[in-house]
Amino acid sequence: MHDTQFMKETLQDSAHAYKDGRMDRRTFLALCGASGVALSAVMAGDAEAAADHVVMWNWGGQSEECHGSAIGEAFTTSTGKGLKFDTSGPLEGKIKEMVDSGNVTADVADADLFNAVSLGPTGHLEPIDYSVVSKDKTLPGYALEHGVSVILYGYAFVYDTEVYGDNPPQNWADFFDTAKFPGMRSLYKWANGSLEAALMADGVAGDALYPLDMDRALAKIKSIKDDSLYWGSGSEAHSMVVNGEVSMGMIWQNRGRNIENDTDGRYKLVNNQAMAMP
Repeated sequence: MHDTQFMKETLQDSAHAYKDGRMDRRTFLALCGASGVALSAVMAGDAEAAADHVVMWNWGGQSEECHGSAIGEAFTTSTGKGLKFDTSGPLEGKIKEMVDSGNVTADVADADLFNAVSLGPTGHLEPIDYSVVSKDKTLPGYALEHGVSVILYGYAFVYDTEVYGDNPPQNWADFFDTAKFPGMRSLYKWANGSLEAALMADGVAGDALYPLDMDRALAKIKSIKDDSLYWGSGSEAHSMVVNGEVSMGMIWQNRGRNIENDTDGRYKLVNNQAMAMP
């Protein structure tokens, strides 16, 4: 009983330290989890609320709904804690900046799996405890030391049927052919997917892409520079298409399907040569 009271008082002090900015969120949540004391005992305004949920950093759109139903509901049932979302998009640079500043506002990030390869060794991510997380529930090779793939998403492209009519683009070679298919294109400004698309457009077979020929890929991308716009978020990619800024746009498949459905098929999703990313 004495130990429990001591831990409650410790957590109360820690909650005030967290609220005042003298303790980072990660340390505070770790202390709460290790204590085994009910979080209702930690009464310090916003700090109590912060300790009673985890924050998932994702990309917004349907991902908030999907993560809430697929992950959040089960997590809440198991732990009693809630799942909240930061939908601003966990780019690698943003993750580094958050950790380096000491102001850690998110607990888990729906980032690319390659971020786990680059950010884990630099100390910006914590290793996954595989005594808790079962590798048996993952695809072989997709559970890494500092990250685990929970979905596969894809890069594809959409086109405007009112621009291309009966002669639509069918693959990445068509996407990069501005003579045969004139009009503005959009690509992801961080080059994910764009490099592979450019190489396939330049004649490289899908099963021969890796290791990527960076010079060749960048040269192909530069070849349509005057006909290209670049997006940095899913909503930006979406608006470029439906607002008529581009007649073809590289896009995440789920966004592309939404665009096709929401516009009654005016914009068509091309899944040929789409790329799966963990």
